[in-house]
Amino acid sequence: DDGEFSITAAQQKSTETNVGTYHTVDKLEESHRAEISLKRAAHITYLMRGLAYLNCHYQSLDASQPWIVYWILNSLDLLGCIPDPDDSIDPKARVVSHETLSDTVKFLASCVDRKFGSYAGGPYQLAHLAPTYASVNAICVIGTEEAYKSVDRKSIYQFLLKMKDESGGFRMHDNGELDIEQHIVH
Repeated sequence: DDGEFSITAAQQKSTETNVGTYHTVDKLEESHRAEISLKRAAHITYLMRGLAYLNCHYQSLDASQPWIVYWILNSLDLLGCIPDPDDSIDPKARVVSHETLSDTVKFLASCVDRKFGSYAGGPYQLAHLAPTYASVNAICVIGTEEAYKSVDRKSIYQFLLKMKDESGGFRMHDNGELDIEQHIVH
């Protein structure tokens, strides 16, 4: 904040104040934890809607589409909204339908860069290790036979071998940056 008023700065300050009330030292004590509530129904509604449609505010995350899918699915799974593959679903239940999960698998399959055989940040984009990781995680959350069969393990393995650098690190994409974190001596 540079002292100038802006809607963004005001919203940021409001968010920090609201979140800060839940992160004070006294809130860590067991007796105060009950005061913290999760608006479960609102979160589920938001996440279910996000699985089907994201508004224009997410355009800057175009190369992160598998990540968004994974974050939404993982959140829904934590909230108990991802059914087991063999579960019959009560139409009134607040869970993701098998049809939606199948559509999500098809969407993730559309993110595969056919040239390199691995997942990209979105359809018609270049294969990249980060969305590959997110896509595989999303498929594991879905957990259906269809989801598992959609993964071309051999192609992903070949992509990983191609991205492996002689230094032992991995390039994130073809001719891309090198991840050397594993080479830091502790």
